[in-house]
Amino acid sequence: MKLFLKILLIILIFTVNAHNGFSQKEARYWALPGFFLDFYGGDTIPSLITGSNNFTNFANGTISDAYGNLLFYTNGATIWNRNNDTMKNGDSLFFYPGSVQGALIIPYPGDTNLYFLFTLRYCHIGCSYLYNNNIGLYYHLIDKRGNNGLGEVISKNNQLFPKVTSGKLTAVKHANNEAIWVISHKLYTDEFCAYLITKNGLDTSPVISRIGIPCDLSHPETWNGQMKASPDNKLLAVYSKRLGIEIFQFDNKTGKISNPIFIDFKKLISSKFEIKGIEFSPEGRFLYLTVRDETTNRTCILQFDLQDLSSVSIINSMEIIIKSKKEFEFLQSGIDGRIYCTTQSSYLAAITSPSEKGKSCNFKDSFIYLKNWYALSFPDIMPSFFFKPAFHAKNTCLSDTTLFAITDTSHIDSVLWCFGDSLSTVNNNSTLKLTSHCFTDTGVYNVVVYVWHDKGEKDTLQREIRISFYPKADFLINDSIQCLNLNKFICYDSSSIVSGSFTWEWDFGDKTKSYVQNPVHQYNKAGEYDLSLRILSDYGCEAKIEKKVK
Repeated sequence: MKLFLKILLIILIFTVNAHNGFSQKEARYWALPGFFLDFYGGDTIPSLITGSNNFTNFANGTISDAYGNLLFYTNGATIWNRNNDTMKNGDSLFFYPGSVQGALIIPYPGDTNLYFLFTLRYCHIGCSYLYNNNIGLYYHLIDKRGNNGLGEVISKNNQLFPKVTSGKLTAVKHANNEAIWVISHKLYTDEFCAYLITKNGLDTSPVISRIGIPCDLSHPETWNGQMKASPDNKLLAVYSKRLGIEIFQFDNKTGKISNPIFIDFKKLISSKFEIKGIEFSPEGRFLYLTVRDETTNRTCILQFDLQDLSSVSIINSMEIIIKSKKEFEFLQSGIDGRIYCTTQSSYLAAITSPSEKGKSCNFKDSFIYLKNWYALSFPDIMPSFFFKPAFHAKNTCLSDTTLFAITDTSHIDSVLWCFGDSLSTVNNNSTLKLTSHCFTDTGVYNVVVYVWHDKGEKDTLQREIRISFYPKADFLINDSIQCLNLNKFICYDSSSIVSGSFTWEWDFGDKTKSYVQNPVHQYNKAGEYDLSLRILSDYGCEAKIEKKVK
């Protein structure tokens, strides 16, 4: 039986490794000005393929099928099929070319042959009269079976609402993991509009949330910016170029938006600044922004930790990842787990480990060389394509039972844990979502969990876990000296420490403490006291001992 179990696990691991670990291959290709980025290679650097007929920098969208085959792409005005030809009936769409989020492609829930394209046509102060007509949010319906499998636009330029919209557009999966919310914001109001798409079609009556800073003439800073949803479908982040960011909670069951948090960058960064880009990490814990400080002519990439959703905690968590004379602008997640950044040069920058805190997120300012091409922005893509849950480990000292938990199991069907502890033989694996393991020795273990989602997608999560020795706490008191020296107790730490760095906490039993290794203490009153020493390793392993002194 044990031999059969080992063979079964090997087959399962081989099967998962044959998959590239992506949550959704629909975002495999990005159509950029004159070229494509292809994310087929898993963790390798995306490849550059020439041939895209899209030569605009904004209002871009690209979609592939569930197997990663390119279907079509758009600049908001025209749709091109996989052969780079204009799709049948795919021209003369209502759009505005200056909107970064001006085109968003959404798969039709329950029908793999149909796709919605949403486009924004709006006009800010000073824009061309050409785009002042037919302003609003539009949708278009594409059938990939049309025109002998090259696709056809079967309905276009359908207006959802005629009022002008701010240039903000994103989508969130419904709580049932099938339907999809499409979210935009009306200009001149504080109204967010969430439209629900189900297998029965698009509900043209939106769920309206009146919340946050209005996009109106009294707040012209709010007109330009972006809105991103977290890949776990729980948060919305909206930035206005010269004002700051707003973070909201999103109820993906009802479509309602609530609990606004405003971070004022005029107080946090500079009196003169411009926010360029915004993006969440794959599991939704961290929020990244690119900000240009116009007083110093430096661009910063900032990281905020959203684990505690209070403005004070978010502000205090801010990390400056890099500050440079280089131009870092728009941010976009890829299905390889990285966040990419435009640079106004022939390179794309990247945050290669965006789920890590601080500078451990590993920012690379010249990650992809574009040769003779360039990109000023990225396609607008439904964020749930990039969701990848993380996992945490608790109790990592030798002889502990180490507990493992995945951060979000709401849509996970099954898992396979591999603890990297070969000496534990059959105990080296587990199929429980919440599991534990007792490691056989100290050291660094590469723990991997293969995740099967309830819609068939697969993910591979991994991280290194360090197992350390427990220290042994002990101390001595120089009794002969303390009587001769005005009741001063000289304490000597004699703990057994194997490796690593440690902190010490002495409690003298009289409401005073010390944090040095070998303290000297004088009591003000005679009596018996409980004196204790607590030592803690930098890996979280703790030991404590207590003795009585008179």
